[in-house]
Amino acid sequence: MKFSKKLSQISEKYDKMMEVIFFDINGLERGLMGRMDVSKDERIFAALIFGLSLVTSFIGPLILWLVKKDESSYVDYYGKLFFNFYISYFIYGLVAGLLVIILIGLLLVPVVGIAYFVFTIIAIIKAYEGRYYKKTLIIEMIK
Repeated sequence: MKFSKKLSQISEKYDKMMEVIFFDINGLERGLMGRMDVSKDERIFAALIFGLSLVTSFIGPLILWLVKKDESSYVDYYGKLFFNFYISYFIYGLVAGLLVIILIGLLLVPVVGIAYFVFTIIAIIKAYEGRYYKKTLIIEMIK
C-alpha cells in the first residue's frame, strides 16, 4: 500500500512538471496548463489550418490564415506556427533528400516524413482542445 501511494504521488508530481507552459499572444500572461478560453469556431479554424495541410499542402492553410488572422489571435498563432513548421520541415526534407547521395538520406527521408505527419496530427488535436502548442524542432521565422 505504501509503495503504490508513493508511486501515485511521484506520478502526480511528474505530471505537474510536464504540464505545458502557455503564454497569451500579447505576452502579458503566463501560467500553467496550456488551455485557453477560445470559442469553438476558433478551435475549429486553428485545427483546420493543420488539417488542410494534409490535403492541400500550404495553399489551404494560407487562405484560411489570411482570412481569419485578424479576427482571432488564436488562429493567427496557429497560422504562424504552421508556416514555421512547414518551412522547417521543407528544409529538413531538402537536406535529407540531398543526403540520399551518401545513403544517410535513405534513412532520414522517411523519418522526416513520418515526423511531419505525426506532429501535424498532434497539432490538430492540441488546436481543437484549445491549447497553445509549441512544436519541437521548428525554426521560428514568422513571429
